[in-house]
Amino acid sequence: MDLSFPPDRSVNSGIPLNTYLDSPFKLRLPRIHRLCELILSKGRGCLVYKKDLQHAYRQIPIDPRDYHLLGFNFDNQFYFDTPCSFGLRTSAKICQRTTKAVIYIFTQSGFSVDVYLDDFYGAEVPALANTAFATLQTLFDLLGLASSPEKDSPPAVEMVCLGILVDTKDLTLRVLDSRLRELSDELQLSLSCEHFTIKEFLLFMRAVFSCRTCSMPWEFSFTCKTSTSNFRNAARFSVVEHEWLFANLRFSTDACMVRGRVTCLDKSITFAFPNFVLSAATHISALELFTIIVAVKIWAPILQHQQFIISCDNEAAVTIINAGSTRDSFMQSCLRELWFLSAINDFDIREWHIPGEHNSLADACIEPLG
Repeated sequence: MDLSFPPDRSVNSGIPLNTYLDSPFKLRLPRIHRLCELILSKGRGCLVYKKDLQHAYRQIPIDPRDYHLLGFNFDNQFYFDTPCSFGLRTSAKICQRTTKAVIYIFTQSGFSVDVYLDDFYGAEVPALANTAFATLQTLFDLLGLASSPEKDSPPAVEMVCLGILVDTKDLTLRVLDSRLRELSDELQLSLSCEHFTIKEFLLFMRAVFSCRTCSMPWEFSFTCKTSTSNFRNAARFSVVEHEWLFANLRFSTDACMVRGRVTCLDKSITFAFPNFVLSAATHISALELFTIIVAVKIWAPILQHQQFIISCDNEAAVTIINAGSTRDSFMQSCLRELWFLSAINDFDIREWHIPGEHNSLADACIEPLG
């Protein structure tokens, strides 16, 4: 049963898109970078683990206001399916909000974990990993949530998470060979295609960039013959495993409301924001992002064909760079500049969030001005 058909008269048509229980809510699912951050906090050789809920959607009731949209009549009787259904607009929101609440309870015990819908994954030092794994199961039992023991990944230095093999000993990410074969077959098939629907193209690109998360280099190009759905695809790729935590270069940046500071290797630069930036960037996150762009432009000559990490204590700026999107017009222009620099210099960038107290080097000249 397609809950989105027919358009404008479907079940999902009657459900608000970006609200939940009368409050604004936009679903943002974590990516593999979140597990990388957990591993960084625990150190090389830490143990990673994973647990999964059994039929998670069916364990969680939907918004009571949507009951009337999920009923049907049979033999003069009305039936209503009140758990979350696949394809229901609110199901993923409800599941993620519920499992994030479980995460909040669990982290109060001092453990590090995150969740992607019903997949719970965490990292812990070897001495505490088994305790954390068992404590999470105990919490499931206490909350009445059924897990899937057959899908458990007990604490180990290697684990498949979100389709990517994570190795905390070698500090590498690797796309599974089976997934690469599937993607290669899809690419070969696409070479003979003259037309894509928008949905087909977006699904294909999502698969491609899921591998791009931990692999490089890529070369991908397409020519758009019309504004919507007619694409001539010419794609080729190569994927190599690489160390993602120890990149060739590391930056750290910081900003206050009047100036920014950038450090790389043994060099450090402090600069005042020009007036046109101060008038366009109305909040500190925008200034933090602008500082990152300045850092990349300054060191562009040595960044060619490199992979590097930029550390920043502004979580919003980090999220925007890693997500590649924002609604702020000034920050959108910064992102476009960043991707242009990346394209012409052939470099790969990762942004890591670090607490302000750990950003001492870049913060050295900013603190007296704050």
